[in-house]
Amino acid sequence: MKYPIRKTLLVVAGCAIVILVATFVNYRITQHVVERTVIAQQEEMAGKAVNTVEIWLNQQMKILEAAAAVSRANLSDDPQTFQLLDMAMQAGHFTDVYIGTPGGKLIDDARWTPPAHYDPRDRPWYRRG
Repeated sequence: MKYPIRKTLLVVAGCAIVILVATFVNYRITQHVVERTVIAQQEEMAGKAVNTVEIWLNQQMKILEAAAAVSRANLSDDPQTFQLLDMAMQAGHFTDVYIGTPGGKLIDDARWTPPAHYDPRDRPWYRRG
C-alpha cells in the first residue's frame, strides 16, 4: 500500500493546520488566564495598601483627637501643653503639631513664630475643627 505524495502532503498540511489552530487557541486562553491573574493580584495588593493606609490614618486621627481632647482643658504656652504636643508628635511621627486657640493664638511645639498678621482661625484646618 503506497500512498501518493500528494495525499501525504495534504495529510501533513492538515495536521499542521490543526496544530497551528490548537496552538493559537491555547495561546489566547493562556493569555486571558495570565491577564486575569495579574489583574486579580494587583487588585488584592491595592486593597491591602488601602487597608494599611486606612489603619495608619485612623491611628493618626486617634492621636490627634486625644491631644485635642486633653488640650481643650488647658490651652497655654506652658510646658505641660508643649509636652502634650511633643508626645503627639512622637507617637504619630508628625513633623509638627500645633493648636489654634479661639482667641487667635497659635501654640506650636516646633516653636515656630507666625507672622504678626497670622490668625489660625482663618485657616481651613481650624474651621474644620
